[in-house]
Amino acid sequence: AAWCTTLSLSEQARSLASRCGELRSLIWWQFLRTSMEGFTPVMLTWSSILSSNALATYSMISTSG
Repeated sequence: AAWCTTLSLSEQARSLASRCGELRSLIWWQFLRTSMEGFTPVMLTWSSILSSNALATYSMISTSG
């Protein structure tokens, strides 16, 4: 009887651990997605700033040369 109880407890612990793992990966995925969503506009802004700066520098060089 004790062995059965131990077995069921280990099964419960295993299912709980797998559930915790799923929850943790879900939370991590949510965090990753929200950080990417927050990061993408910043990256787009920076890339547009850099490209416009490069374009301005290039036009300045080409006109002066």
